[in-house]
Amino acid sequence: MNPSVGIATVTLHPAIDHSVLIRGFASGRLNRVLSEQCDPGGKGVNVASFLADLRLRVTATGLLGRENAGVFEQLFAERGITDAFVRIPGKTRVNIKILDETAAEGTEINFPGPAASADCLAALTRAFDALLPDHDCFILSGSVPAGVPAAFCPDLIRRLKVAGKRVLLDSSGDALRHGIAAGPWAIKPNLAELEELVGEPLRDEPTVIRAARARSAQHARCWLPAWAAWWCRWGRKARCSSPLRNACRPPLPRCRCTARSAPVMPWWRALSPAACAAGA
Repeated sequence: MNPSVGIATVTLHPAIDHSVLIRGFASGRLNRVLSEQCDPGGKGVNVASFLADLRLRVTATGLLGRENAGVFEQLFAERGITDAFVRIPGKTRVNIKILDETAAEGTEINFPGPAASADCLAALTRAFDALLPDHDCFILSGSVPAGVPAAFCPDLIRRLKVAGKRVLLDSSGDALRHGIAAGPWAIKPNLAELEELVGEPLRDEPTVIRAARARSAQHARCWLPAWAAWWCRWGRKARCSSPLRNACRPPLPRCRCTARSAPVMPWWRALSPAACAAGA
C-alpha cells in the first residue's frame, strides 16, 4: 500500500446489510427466499474498502456495536484496513434488503441501531486525535445515529480543519446541512440530497449545474459523480461528453461514454500526496 498519505473514513452509523433474493416479492403474503447474504456496510466502511482496493493506506473509524463486530473485523483484516472503530455497548444495526428477481427492484428496511452516549462520543473524539499525526484526509460518510448532537459533525470538521486536514463530507439531511456550514473541503451529494439543500426540485441538467456551482461558491467543492454518470448513461444521446464535469470543482475528467460505460469522478486522486501538497 502507498504509505505516503493516510486516509481515515468515519462511519458513525454502520450497518450489517442482510440481503435476501426473492422471486416475485409481494407484501402481505408468504415469500420464499432463494438466497441470502450478509455484508458489513455503512458508507464509510464501503469507502474504506474501495480505497483499500486502490492500495491506499486507509483507517476506518466510527462507532461499532461490540456484540456483532466480528463481521467488520473480518473485513478489515482481509482488506488490510486499520480498525480504529470505537466499540459501544449493544449490536450494530442490521438492515434488510429485499431484492425481487422478477421485478428487478429492491425494498429496504433500515433499523435505528444503538444510540450514541456522551462517553462514546468522547472516546471517538480521542480516537480522532490519535489519527491526526499520520492521516491527511478524513471522509465523513453516512447517517448519524440517535444521541449525536447536531453540533458534533460541524465541530469535528472545524477541529480537523484547524489541524490542517482535508475533510470530505458525504451525508444527508441535517448532518449534511449543518456540516456544510463548517466549510468542509468537499461535499458529494446525490440528486435528492442536492435538491434538499437548495429547497427545490432539479429537473434538468442546467438546474443541477447551477445548484452545484452555487454550493461550490458558498461552501465547498461539490462533486456530482453519480449525476455525470446518469446523464451520460440515460440521456438522449447514447454517446456524449458530459457538461456536468464543468459544474464541479475540481472538474470531472473528460469523458466519452456509451450506454454501457459511464464516467466516474476519480475523487480519490484528489487525496493523493501530490494533490495534498499542492493544496488543490
